[in-house]
Amino acid sequence: MYDKILNPSSDVFDAESGAYIGKANFKFMQKSEGRLLDYLNYGIVPQSPVFLLGLNIYEPSPGYVAPVPLIKNKRVAAIYAVARDQDSGQYIPFVLRLRFETVVRGSLTSSGYMADSVEISNIEPLGIYWVTFARNVL
Repeated sequence: MYDKILNPSSDVFDAESGAYIGKANFKFMQKSEGRLLDYLNYGIVPQSPVFLLGLNIYEPSPGYVAPVPLIKNKRVAAIYAVARDQDSGQYIPFVLRLRFETVVRGSLTSSGYMADSVEISNIEPLGIYWVTFARNVL
């Protein structure tokens, strides 16, 4: 069982064109983290929106166009993070691939690279990959 998600970041693509948008980092709102932990632990796909806080697009693609607040956009992303095992305290990295819709809910900087709050909804998991290595590989 996992009880915490740490250091999330992602590569984001436009779901309709396939165009790369850029790399982003963010934090999960506490309830949103719980919804993703339910997916990691039980396979329960979040039915309620997940909120990303302090989203920062730190490596935008050359063709990046900032989203318009309160307008839905279809996205595909690979989210990279670390999950903490509640019993052992071990940290296990994972990659979660998702298709979803986004809406900028908080303020967006004039550059369009930072948003206070982004809602993701209609989440469709495309796969989860736990990053592990056998002992003899190390």
